[in-house]
Amino acid sequence: MTLSSLWVSKTPNSLIKKGHFNKAKKLRQRIRGVADIQAEFNNLVDTSAASKEVEYPWRNLLMYKYRPQLCLAILIPVFQQLTGINVVMFYAPVLFKTIGF
Repeated sequence: MTLSSLWVSKTPNSLIKKGHFNKAKKLRQRIRGVADIQAEFNNLVDTSAASKEVEYPWRNLLMYKYRPQLCLAILIPVFQQLTGINVVMFYAPVLFKTIGF
């Protein structure tokens, strides 16, 4: 997956972060399929500018007020894998169809 990510096309957000506003706007128009995306594009630009103002975003995740969310974001997938609920949820439709439901 890491190697294949090298061939993934750029997103409007990544182009805006690099300062390629015209390319980002054209790509957004192509994705949306309409020409009038100015309000949405301005919102993306404003959001990108606001995200640049945050200092040390990765360090902020370790702050005490975000610790419960961080723990749950890690522990829920771990428990899903350990209990095997992903397998049950994936094969439940096949199982129920097989037994006649």
